[in-house]
Amino acid sequence: MANNNFNEHPIPLWIKDHERKKLAVWLTSVLQKYSDDWDIQDSHKAVSVFEKWAFPLIDTDRLVSYVGYGDELTFTFHVTQNVISDELFDVLQEYHPEKWHYIRGVMINDPVVEIVYEDRYINTPLGCIILAQFIRRIRDLYMLNVRGITIALSKMDFRVKFDDDDLKLDRRFSYVEHRDKYLEECMNQIVRDKIKYEVKNLGHSRSMRVFNKRYALSIMPEGGLAHGWGIENGQHSKLTTKELNDHLDINLHCFNRNAHRHSKAGVRYTVHFELLEEKETQF
Repeated sequence: MANNNFNEHPIPLWIKDHERKKLAVWLTSVLQKYSDDWDIQDSHKAVSVFEKWAFPLIDTDRLVSYVGYGDELTFTFHVTQNVISDELFDVLQEYHPEKWHYIRGVMINDPVVEIVYEDRYINTPLGCIILAQFIRRIRDLYMLNVRGITIALSKMDFRVKFDDDDLKLDRRFSYVEHRDKYLEECMNQIVRDKIKYEVKNLGHSRSMRVFNKRYALSIMPEGGLAHGWGIENGQHSKLTTKELNDHLDINLHCFNRNAHRHSKAGVRYTVHFELLEEKETQF
């Protein structure tokens, strides 16, 4: 083939320099015949013009998040670090951030939702606080308009009785009605939304579902939302329910029990996000 001229419509080419910066190169002519003389002609002129025009490398994970993941997305990870109770949901965002970015992009554009949480293992003051703060953080970070919250808990089987009015935060309540009253107060102080409670036999259910007619986000912590977390030794380790009273919205420093056990696996979370058929997805 003959040497073609691209002055009217030059071909863009991207290259990386030794610092891995992207440079724009506009080809003014290309020799397309395959031979010993095959080469790009006159491109060096374009390089000298655009050598200061640098671009960051493509974030392929972020690019994929814009394209989407189809109708369903499921991923699993283990949280191994310690957390502050009010920042647990933020910590989850650090694992597979491109997938969370995609999920948030869908939800923030259709923010009217309901939340249902089922957990047979919410039985301590710490668990109640973590649950309330977790729900609030989802709502605020994803800018959701929560129309209803349903919390389904199971009855508790206790072998040891404690004073529920002056109970350490990581000790189990002795009476289910005390647990329910404490959780209701946590929701009133922290979430400030109306809550519907159900007490029933849940088996081993422990999951949070945030949904509307368009999508459903399910977060399934292994063992329940409070599973694997204890209060770090320090100023909060000896706090009791009596001392907190009207100050339940407290940032508790929690240590990861599962990360300190023999396996050091951390706390496992499974996340499932699904686009539903009732409404066509728009991006």
